[in-house]
Amino acid sequence: IFLIFGNRIITPPITDGCIKGIARKKVMESIEKAGEFILEEKSVSPFDLQKADSVFLTNSIIDIQTVTNYRKKEYNSYLVDMVKSSFNQVYNI
Repeated sequence: IFLIFGNRIITPPITDGCIKGIARKKVMESIEKAGEFILEEKSVSPFDLQKADSVFLTNSIIDIQTVTNYRKKEYNSYLVDMVKSSFNQVYNI
């Protein structure tokens, strides 16, 4: 899971129980290479999910999947689209 707050993207560290997957690694690399966002690994809480501007998930089939809402919170997909665009440029997709 990745949470976007303005120009910052936060994802929990592997020690919090994330899967050390290929898609996660590739997305993190593309974020760092593109330089549009500051990537930070830190624990996240349900409160963080309520405050995030955007949220997305990664997996090896879809790469980046936008989360549209969580409880009553609706997310802005524009920021995730920027991450997807950077990912596609870095990996020539």
